[in-house]
Amino acid sequence: MQKRKWIKKAIKTIKEKMIKPTPGKWNVVFKNGHYSVEGKSVIVCHIQSYGMQNQKEEYYLHEKREAVLIAAAPELLEACKIALQEFNEMGYEPPKYKIELLRQAIAKAEEKK
Repeated sequence: MQKRKWIKKAIKTIKEKMIKPTPGKWNVVFKNGHYSVEGKSVIVCHIQSYGMQNQKEEYYLHEKREAVLIAAAPELLEACKIALQEFNEMGYEPPKYKIELLRQAIAKAEEKK
């Protein structure tokens, strides 16, 4: 019985460490005709739009907008956490729907329900 608990705990710890998001600031990079989002020494994602190849200017603008939004994700998550924490610390009670929006955004980013 003890061995099973230890194994379950070890597996849980490994999964938690493996699933953590890429830390630090993410940047938008244009390489080889497409945009990507990169963190410190790692590519977070490549952006490639389909169905717009005939409209090159709009195609690249669409890719860039998507990349910029994705690259902002770490800062947006941190801003949500700070706002929620400061609301709690200051005793300020904004409308409940605003608090719920912050909580839902944080939960979605951290894959919690």
